[in-house]
Order: sequence, then C-alpha cells, then structure tokens
Amino acid sequence: MGAIFALAGDIRVMADDTEIGLIESGLGILAGAGGTQRLTRAVGTATAIDLLLDGRWIDATEATRIGLVHHVVPYDQLQVHTSRLAARLAHRSPQVTRELKRAVYDSASLSTHRSMIGEAAGLIRTLTSHRETDDVGLPPIPRRASTTDR
Repeated sequence: MGAIFALAGDIRVMADDTEIGLIESGLGILAGAGGTQRLTRAVGTATAIDLLLDGRWIDATEATRIGLVHHVVPYDQLQVHTSRLAARLAHRSPQVTRELKRAVYDSASLSTHRSMIGEAAGLIRTLTSHRETDDVGLPPIPRRASTTDR
C-alpha cells in the first residue's frame, strides 16, 4: 500500500536506499485502491503493465528513470528536503495551484481543444483574483457589487 499511497501525491520524494513496488500480483491479488490507474498515469501503459504483472521491487534509480518518483535524496536528508519542498509549495497561490493541477490532469483525459479552453478559463480566473494581481504588481481589479450589497 505504500506505493499506492505515494502515487496519490502530486510530487513523490524517495530516499536513495529504499525500494518501492506494487508487488500485489506476486501475492495473488490486484493492486487495487487506485494502484493500477495511478501507476499507469504516472509511468505509461507499457511500464505499468511490466511492473504490475512482474510485481517486483525497484530501487530509487529505476523509480526516477521511469518517472515514478521526482526526487531522490539521501535518507538522512529526506525530512529536510521534503520540509523545504512543502514550505515552498505552501507559499504558492492556492488558486494557481488548483488551476495548474486541473489543467495538467485534464490534459490526460480531454481533447487538446477542451483542455486549452479549460486552461484559458483557469488563466482568466487567476489573473482576475486579487492575490495574483498584487503579486505581479498590477492594480487590483474592482469587484462588482453583488445584489445583496445594493
């Protein structure tokens, strides 16, 4: 379940001395709980079927090579690295983060045309919010009075 849990994250960090795998097929069970779906989306169909059917453990080098993990660090630096990464991401605009994730994940399941429309809508939403206009030095966009304000 560790690999399935890791696949639920957007960014995966792994210690250099560990192994990861979806070994369920060797135990006679399906890598359920999203394992087959998330692995396929992370590494592609051919690599996913190889890993799922074989049910083997892979080291950090192979996990990085196939795109299963994004960062490999020495075990003794794992907590510092992940804390710094989390702190950087926590200071990003939640709205931009949401729109980025929506655009990227939609691109896997929607046509390019539909994805581009969604991306354009996300751009408009982020450009017209107060935080983002403040961040890029633009004057704030005045809000329309709602019907309850009148």
